Amino acid sequence: AIKPERQDGGPIYWFDLEGGAGLLLDDNRQHLGWEKFPTFMLNARDIREAYRFATDRGVRTLTEIEFDHHFFAADPEGNSFIVCL
Repeated sequence: AIKPERQDGGPIYWFDLEGGAGLLLDDNRQHLGWEKFPTFMLNARDIREAYRFATDRGVRTLTEIEFDHHFFAADPEGNSFIVCL
């Protein structure tokens, strides 16, 4: 089922799956002009700690923390991903 708080007509839809997993679909309309759109999302409980954890380990971040709840980064092959609350 789509999470009720995410039924706002925006480009992102969150689904709760059985067993505690989740699925996020994003049409990426807000990232026009990006060479590579994020291919997956990692969920974080504390976005500042997640950003510190990533940068301390040399992860290439593509953005600072945005809107106080997410940032974009890339793996060693250049595939981008998002870390989000």
